[in-house]
Amino acid sequence: MEQAFDFFMKNDLEADRSYLGCDEAVRGYFVVVFLAMRLYFKVLRRLRERGLVGKVSVREVLLLLSKMRMIVESGGSEYLCVLPKKTEEIFEVFKDMLSKPMG
Repeated sequence: MEQAFDFFMKNDLEADRSYLGCDEAVRGYFVVVFLAMRLYFKVLRRLRERGLVGKVSVREVLLLLSKMRMIVESGGSEYLCVLPKKTEEIFEVFKDMLSKPMG
């Protein structure tokens, strides 16, 4: 666990250095890093379950999903904008973990 935390923080989050001065800020920083690590490994587990490790990285999944945009009409209808094919494929892998409102 310690090695995974160390590797993840240094390589994926680039969070191996903290320039925070007070103890409370450092504790908060590590809470956020811990939550990010949990999300990272949850995505990685799903990729392993679906045999997608080596085809798509966790970083690529998060980047593609971050490009999704919700459109909210004045009447209250909500829907996702048109998604690129690769993003739609990734969304299908994680759709039970995310919600895609129907408009």
